[in-house]
Amino acid sequence: MVPQQPLVAGHVAGKAARRVPPPPPEHGHLHPRLGQAAGGRRPAEPGPDDNGLVAGPAELRAAAGHGSGRPRAGVMADPDGGHRLALDVDVRNVLGAITAPTLVVHRSDDVFSPVAHGRYLAAHIADARYVALPGRDHPFFIGDDDAVLDAIEEHITGSRPAPRHDRVLATAMFVDIVGSTDRAAAMGDRAWGDLLQAHHTLVRRQLERFAGREIDTAGDGFFSAFDGPARAVACGCAIRDGARALGIEVRVGLHTGECQVIDGKIGGITVHIAARVAAVAEPSEVPVSRTIKDLSAGSGIRFEDRGTHALKGVPEAWQLYRVEV
Repeated sequence: MVPQQPLVAGHVAGKAARRVPPPPPEHGHLHPRLGQAAGGRRPAEPGPDDNGLVAGPAELRAAAGHGSGRPRAGVMADPDGGHRLALDVDVRNVLGAITAPTLVVHRSDDVFSPVAHGRYLAAHIADARYVALPGRDHPFFIGDDDAVLDAIEEHITGSRPAPRHDRVLATAMFVDIVGSTDRAAAMGDRAWGDLLQAHHTLVRRQLERFAGREIDTAGDGFFSAFDGPARAVACGCAIRDGARALGIEVRVGLHTGECQVIDGKIGGITVHIAARVAAVAEPSEVPVSRTIKDLSAGSGIRFEDRGTHALKGVPEAWQLYRVEV
């Protein structure tokens, strides 16, 4: 016997169902049209299409291309007609025949389908599970679709997906050229542009060497991220040494901490601290936070105490260290 696959019943369940008799009066509250039937005004009896499925009023069946196997032109441009066609489908008499494990997902403030619809489905399908989610959008792919997909994944796999975190532990590094404005004015645009290009090539080569990731570049400044602090320190020192060979000096500053991931880039207070550490650096100096020093234990990198500093905009005093040459 072939095992049955799990079933997910969405907001509009059973877009096609076997033809069933008119709904009984006790269920007339499920939709205004059914309420009319309960009040004694029965809607026109729909007839089956070629597949024996309920298609709705005669005029809608004709507009949909009854017997042709395809909708006629202009049908999709009539949203009211499409909604009526969907609402004419009644699947209640076949719900008891469903034996596959079933999940019914419904948004609590659905503007198209009342929650009574979803609850009715869950109550009349054997062992169905009903999940109510916040929101008012009817299509599952609008609004918070992650919540819908998480519920479906749990239904199919038997476990909730792992939570998605938008924070990561990273080392942020800032590098900029000392006295860049004065140097550019003295050299002229063309010569300065050539030197700046050589500097950018140097930085990117070292980032690749030490598995760093370029996050942003502005003028002569680079903002990069690393998975490990020791590699970041080594990269900063390599950039400093390479800049000297180009006849320029750079400032480098580093800090490690949790960062907010924003559109694939990192941000947050950790990044601000790294920028402030770089701002207090002397030419060709690589200062780091105490966090960097502590996490680099065993790497062989030697640090010299640089004292405590008030970093602009950052609470409290910060103990800084410089990398020994």
